[in-house]
Amino acid sequence: MKMPALITALALSVAAWLPAQADDNYPSQPIRVVVPFQPGSSPDATMRFLGQQLSEILKQPIVIDNRPGAGGLMGGDNLAKSKPDGYSLGYLSNQHLLHPYMVAKMPYDPLTAFTQVATLGRSAQVLLVPASNPAGDLKAFIAGAKAKGGTVKFGSGGIGSPAHLAGQVFAKQAGLPGLHVPYKGAPESVTAMMGGHIDYVIATAGVAAPAVKSGKAKALAVTSDTRHPVFPDAPTLAESFPSGLVLEPWSVLSAPANTPAAVVTKLNQAINQVLKDPRTIDYYNKLGGEILLKSPQESDAFYRDEARRLADWVGDVGLTKN
Repeated sequence: MKMPALITALALSVAAWLPAQADDNYPSQPIRVVVPFQPGSSPDATMRFLGQQLSEILKQPIVIDNRPGAGGLMGGDNLAKSKPDGYSLGYLSNQHLLHPYMVAKMPYDPLTAFTQVATLGRSAQVLLVPASNPAGDLKAFIAGAKAKGGTVKFGSGGIGSPAHLAGQVFAKQAGLPGLHVPYKGAPESVTAMMGGHIDYVIATAGVAAPAVKSGKAKALAVTSDTRHPVFPDAPTLAESFPSGLVLEPWSVLSAPANTPAAVVTKLNQAINQVLKDPRTIDYYNKLGGEILLKSPQESDAFYRDEARRLADWVGDVGLTKN
């Protein structure tokens, strides 16, 4: 072999070896996880809990980077524009798939901007009314609201949230003139409902449970496909309406598009190990949530299937762009 040819062959050999070697060394520095919600929020608390165990497995610090604003849009935009090297991840939810229907000029496309690393979990939403409301079930609540007349106010943790969409769908299916009242977060919306400022609210099971336990709220329905163990007497909305409404908040761990496949695989294995840990199972059980174990490919399919489902619901009720 001539010298130039030998040099070329060696160069190609080294080039082929370097990425694999780089993947073997990953991670070699702290990993940043963008949480597009405020410190102290449920997503923030969950990612910090998962991050502690993930750090133990990967032997690197997991740094939570809170980027609240615009219903999670600012955090999603930050992640989408981060370097795809495995050192920037993000805690995303179905709220990010609702942004295109709410925002006139999207800074990124949620279907192409991210690589799905893993699916974390999901939680039922609960339709709550104040304890002072005389209705004992969903049918009676709808009848009473119609008899009362006027606009029925419902709250959620923000414009474009899964709770906002679920509340809008419920109002249409029930034939109620619903007016959405957004709050800073789900806890604030539940507090407003208990104080009688709004007629009903849709919140995650983890937020709803303390309100019901306190005796200040009633759980009349859940948005999951089966009844929830914490609220066994509350029917599913799918039981109550022919078209059915199954709309559960879920979360995924994402990376910027084009993050190396070997890095994504290593992260997926690590986060799934965390999700199988008894500490994590106990944590999710207390929140009324469900862990979802999926590969990167399964997570991507889940993400895209949910995008299609949300598009159908949005098309049914319509959401206004800002």
